[in-house]
Amino acid sequence: MTFFRGRPDLVQGYRQGLRAVVEDVWAYVDRVEAIVRHGFHQANAAQRVAGVPSSEVADLVQEVFARRVSGKRALGLRRST
Repeated sequence: MTFFRGRPDLVQGYRQGLRAVVEDVWAYVDRVEAIVRHGFHQANAAQRVAGVPSSEVADLVQEVFARRVSGKRALGLRRST
């Protein structure tokens, strides 16, 4: 998420449970959920990435945030060569 890019203070504050930081981060949950649910168009690759079934949305949204905050590699698309 670009929200975290260049902002290690947000990740650290989130990990520490600082209320203001947690609220700022979770303000993005609706946006992330919409992308997960409906998909998105990847402009630099001129392709559309489909959304996931409704039964998978909550788990995937949680995974997006968990990976970013934990420092694990973000979910992403790889172009096959």
